[in-house]
Amino acid sequence: MLASPCQTIHYLHAPSRPRSMPDKMPGMPYVLLALAVAFAAFCVWLGVRIVNRRERWAKWTLAATLSLPVLYIFGFGLAVRNAAVPLPIGGLPKYAVPKSVSPHAFWPIGWLVEALSDTDVSKTKILFRYMDLWMPDGSVVAIPMNADGSKSWRYAK
Repeated sequence: MLASPCQTIHYLHAPSRPRSMPDKMPGMPYVLLALAVAFAAFCVWLGVRIVNRRERWAKWTLAATLSLPVLYIFGFGLAVRNAAVPLPIGGLPKYAVPKSVSPHAFWPIGWLVEALSDTDVSKTKILFRYMDLWMPDGSVVAIPMNADGSKSWRYAK
């Protein structure tokens, strides 16, 4: 165990790391396709309830459905603020991650940044700017990249 608030993790930014995610599950595209079809059917059903029958509960359900992603992103900002730790003197070692990691409920955001980092840098910059709004100066945060939290990436301000 290290004395600093950082823990050495050797697989981050390693040149030999494969481009594909090791935790990819076979058959997952079929599951995602089924979920997308179910969500589309739900949206059509809810739209019919709102337009044809003008039911109030359907309007509230639509409002809740559309507000959940907004609340998730807002909660990510709060989690970044809460998980940010001061940078150690001299900066972080090359392959170190702070011990304080943001909650594992936000691992899809970490996975998305890792997936987009090689292809579309402009989308990752949007997330980094959003994190800058919440992080205090001179701090660092680790964002989990998978559900069990064994992999994470760091961001320092």
